[in-house]
Amino acid sequence: MTCSATILITARDAASTIERAVRSACLQGDCSILLIDDFSSDETVLLAHAVAGRRLKVVRPPAHTTLGIARQTGLTALDTPYGMWLDADDELLPGRLESFIEAMEYSSADIVTDGAELFDGPSGIFQAMLPIPGFLIGRSPLARLFERNYLPVTGGIGFRTEFARKIGYDPTLNGAEDYDFLLRATAANARYSLLASTGYRIYGYPQSLSRDIGNQRDMCSRALGKHRYEDVRDLYIQAGYDDRIAHWGLVSMAMYRKQYQAALEFLKRAEQLIADPDEVLEPDG
Repeated sequence: MTCSATILITARDAASTIERAVRSACLQGDCSILLIDDFSSDETVLLAHAVAGRRLKVVRPPAHTTLGIARQTGLTALDTPYGMWLDADDELLPGRLESFIEAMEYSSADIVTDGAELFDGPSGIFQAMLPIPGFLIGRSPLARLFERNYLPVTGGIGFRTEFARKIGYDPTLNGAEDYDFLLRATAANARYSLLASTGYRIYGYPQSLSRDIGNQRDMCSRALGKHRYEDVRDLYIQAGYDDRIAHWGLVSMAMYRKQYQAALEFLKRAEQLIADPDEVLEPDG
């Protein structure tokens, strides 16, 4: 595998997990590793260098502010055609980067993702397999992402650098910046490759920002608020869904945006479109 890709790791005070993350990146082959150090006060950078040596490049954002700025700093510093994100407390499984590069080279995908294993961080105990839902496979664009984030690995996607820079990361978001990126990429007709393989290991920690449900809901609401309902409906139709499914999706979108009257109107419209009251709506009924 040629060095056509860089693994990007954002980190702040990640001394307890950074060695595991960087070690898994080194095992992906002869690739560059870019650490975006968000002004760590511990030994994060020193430990990362000890594992990766000269393969590691370190950059910092102008100041410690948001995750959006940290990710954008990494994206700006990238000098390879492809990139792949890795959270500082997670781990890549063997062969993931190679399969992602193949997907982008041979299917012209702009974004690649796959399934994950979920482990409890403090205990290291396995909790669940997180595959990509089958109802997303073969659909383009991925309009269902506007209902909720169905992808197991939002923060660890692979991407074509040129395309990702056109989308960019929102510097105002401190959370859900990865979901916001995918929504705007979908609206821009991103070509996705959803792999059936499992290439990422997530470690869940109580102190993770993603566990702050209130913040996540607020950030997701802001991300969804950038998109007009009529444009999202058009994405559903473009992906081959009927108007009924599209309106159910808009109900969910409106609820996340706390626009409850709009959700009620979409619900009424969806009910009018149902010919069979006993029909079960996928994915979960």
